[in-house]
Amino acid sequence: MEYFPLSVVGGFIVLLICSVASAKPFAKGPYLGQTPPGSTARIFAPGLICNTRQRQWESYGHFSAQGDTFCYIRYSARGGDIFISENTSQGWTRPKRIDTIKESHPWVWSACLSPDAKSLFYTLGDWHAHNKPYDLYRCVRTSQGWSRPQRLEAPLSSANKEKGCSIAANNSLYLDSERKGTDGRSTIWIAPYVDNAWAQAEQLSLDSQQANDAGIAPDESFMVFTAKNLWGGYGHRDLYVTVRLPDGDWSTPRNLGPKINSDYNEYAPRISPDQKYLFFSRCNGWDPRKNDSDIYWVKLTEHLPDPNDPKVNQTDFGFGMMDSSAGPFAKGPYLGQTPPGSTPQVFAPGLICDTRPHQGEGHVSFSADGNTLCFGRFGYVFITENTNRGWTVPKRIKSVPSTVWSPCLSPDARSIYFTYSYDPSKRYSLHRCIRTSRGWSPPEKLGPPFLVSGVFGGFSVAGNHSIYFTSDADHDGRLQRNFQYAPLVGGTWPRGIKIPLEQGKLWCCHPGVAPDESFMVFYSIKPGAQPGTETDLYLCLRRPDGSWSKPRKMGPKINTGYYEIGARISPDKKYMFFMRSNGWWDNANRDTSDIYWVALEEYLPESYR
Repeated sequence: MEYFPLSVVGGFIVLLICSVASAKPFAKGPYLGQTPPGSTARIFAPGLICNTRQRQWESYGHFSAQGDTFCYIRYSARGGDIFISENTSQGWTRPKRIDTIKESHPWVWSACLSPDAKSLFYTLGDWHAHNKPYDLYRCVRTSQGWSRPQRLEAPLSSANKEKGCSIAANNSLYLDSERKGTDGRSTIWIAPYVDNAWAQAEQLSLDSQQANDAGIAPDESFMVFTAKNLWGGYGHRDLYVTVRLPDGDWSTPRNLGPKINSDYNEYAPRISPDQKYLFFSRCNGWDPRKNDSDIYWVKLTEHLPDPNDPKVNQTDFGFGMMDSSAGPFAKGPYLGQTPPGSTPQVFAPGLICDTRPHQGEGHVSFSADGNTLCFGRFGYVFITENTNRGWTVPKRIKSVPSTVWSPCLSPDARSIYFTYSYDPSKRYSLHRCIRTSRGWSPPEKLGPPFLVSGVFGGFSVAGNHSIYFTSDADHDGRLQRNFQYAPLVGGTWPRGIKIPLEQGKLWCCHPGVAPDESFMVFYSIKPGAQPGTETDLYLCLRRPDGSWSKPRKMGPKINTGYYEIGARISPDKKYMFFMRSNGWWDNANRDTSDIYWVALEEYLPESYR
């Protein structure tokens, strides 16, 4: 009898098992045979595509136009691999790694299939190495398999970073790019596919300067994108939807809500070929060596706005969606509100201020004639104007970026100023948008002397257009905040002049100056105070010789156990507007902020009224 070594027998058994396994399809049916989800997102193909164990990472799941090819990225500590599965007559094949990509590029990102599944697009870049470029690449399917990657040249690529891509049914590419004109931000661009070639990419006019990582619907009727730290969000990164309007413009983005977004990162949106489902990824961090990510899918029906809805371009931030054709929003000075006394009252409750929990309004300013009002809500800027019919419904200024701080009108209502940073980890600076015959201009940075360190930079504008602002200065090795003002000279502000105050240990912030510069109100952080009770408002008077009085706390009718910040003085000097909040207004799911106003007669000497 002939005997075979155990290793040979074992090898034969393994071969037999593999042969049997290869004969059995990986999955069968549309969408890999998965039961379609409802309106609440759930993991896609757990155990088949998504490994739900810790430190396993899958993302960017995408189907071809026929729904018979699926690609996705799987990451490990060694980089990212792109896998392909195809629906054959026998069923779906086991996902196969595209080795030509692995051999050339260990770190890949933002994979997507062309509609005919003959090309695969992705971006190359190691997000752990920020100095390395991100570029756009394509692999083409040939009779011998997938070709080696080719970098896509201009107009798709630029000298800056291309961090993502998404493709429509007509082959137009939507790019996540930092190309010239974006101030180093990733924004969404479209490269139309015309006459078998991509035309010059154009930046989309979206109502959010934070939009990136787009997933375009096959027919381009709507788009889902990722945005970071927008007001009213649910976590670090959330998904937002915008629909194409009948005039070709894009609607105001809307957060896709808690059934899709969470307190983790939602990213990598992709729309199914039948446009019924959204695929996206959710991760608890950005390092595959430490964190995990899964692909989710969700039915889109209840999450898509109707582009023909006349209110689709309005964002309900708490004061409702009001129809301006139904009549004036309000009538009379100060929006027809009954003037307050010496005890502050919420300003225009139900009109401007939504007094429900987790709503946030602040930074009111009126024009010199009292006929234009701007205010902030969740980092957006709104404006209302007093016409011969009454006050108009507040309208968001779309050219002002989201997550701005301290919006303020110029006295003539021709400019809106605000502080902003395209990268919140860097210094904030003063910007402005100018009113033109076609609306409000894109923001322009005013630059020195208005670079503001710290978290936010509060300021105000006097009647002569001088700007009073906060500055950080080094005094004997310690940081101390002080105030400066910059007079308008020849249409610009060439320098800041320090305002000498007897501030002692006060941490001076956000000067609100009277229109005639006769007094100002600011807030200071109280040393050692408990969270939520850290600020009070102080009053300073300008003496006849130009010096300033010692700051005086404004008393218990104004200062409470909450935060009082962001003072602004009315054009007639009769009232002060300010914010009262239970937090720093940086988390809409936790903090609540309202605008208050108070008569100043009791707080000012008669000669200053």
